[in-house]
Amino acid sequence: MSTRTAPTPDPIPETPPDDLSEFARSVRNELEEQHEARLRQLANQRERARSHRNSLEEAARNTALNKVREQVRESFYKEKGYQRYVDSTGRESWIPAEEFEHRMKRRGRKRRINLWDGSGEARWKSFALYGGLFLVAAIMGALIAR
Repeated sequence: MSTRTAPTPDPIPETPPDDLSEFARSVRNELEEQHEARLRQLANQRERARSHRNSLEEAARNTALNKVREQVRESFYKEKGYQRYVDSTGRESWIPAEEFEHRMKRRGRKRRINLWDGSGEARWKSFALYGGLFLVAAIMGALIAR
């Protein structure tokens, strides 16, 4: 029987010391570059965090300023006798009381009759109309059925 022996790895060739020191320098340069890249990345992260913090502070400040602006605007217009008006598209505006009354009158003419607004006259008129239509339909149905 033959016995097999495990292959032995090739011996590491001896490199002259100049090549090793050059290789060590190149490895050190790579490590220096990685270190510089990490430092730049850390500085960028800090700057982004600072800018994010500043933008959050600015947004909070703008919110507070807008609230104060709206309060001052509302008190000014109320002092001058203006009224808040919301048009059909949902936009709000402040208009003088006379114009507000005019718009509300005009708006009242354009709207359909609301049967449940508390006005008994409109309710009875519509019930009479629908009742009459139902009666006519019932009579015609009875005549057709004969």
